[in-house]
Amino acid sequence: MVEDTRKRDAFAHVAGAAIAGPEKYLTNMEADGTRQLVASDLLPSDGPWVDLAPLGFTLGDVDEADPMFRRVALPQGWSRAAADDDDRVSYVLDPRGVRRLRIFYKAVPYDRKADFQICRVGRDAVSDAVYSDGEPSLPVLWAVFNDKERAEYVDAAKGQIARAAESPSPHANERARRARKLLELIESTGHA
Repeated sequence: MVEDTRKRDAFAHVAGAAIAGPEKYLTNMEADGTRQLVASDLLPSDGPWVDLAPLGFTLGDVDEADPMFRRVALPQGWSRAAADDDDRVSYVLDPRGVRRLRIFYKAVPYDRKADFQICRVGRDAVSDAVYSDGEPSLPVLWAVFNDKERAEYVDAAKGQIARAAESPSPHANERARRARKLLELIESTGHA
């Protein structure tokens, strides 16, 4: 079950904010909502549902108690995991551990919303690398990426470089530098 925080008693909100502090109370609410969603058989109703059945998902009914969500059975061997860097984000992972769905759930009662997107494995991995801190590196799961995912990764890295050439800026140039490093790393693996 995922709590509909809009139905929580107003006094509970006031007490929670008074005890933890307003910011921490809301942050905890976000994290609790994601933990509840990860532990459930629900996905947000807002998302590309037609794309799930071909991936092996079994689609269920909209949750009558909370139409923001719909029941779903994951394909055999797939799992769920909360994001490490955002209390509002979780993922559905395939048996290789590769992110296949990105789920966003904002649990706060004044702006509660949820949706999901199909991950574009290669493109999303490049975005993680070029927007992260530290030196770029190939994804930990590079070895299990299939040919299509690797080709998408290479195309996305080249796209970062092309966008920087079209619209140079310090940030775009840094992303392009990082993307070039990724391409060098790919070349060194022999999987270019």
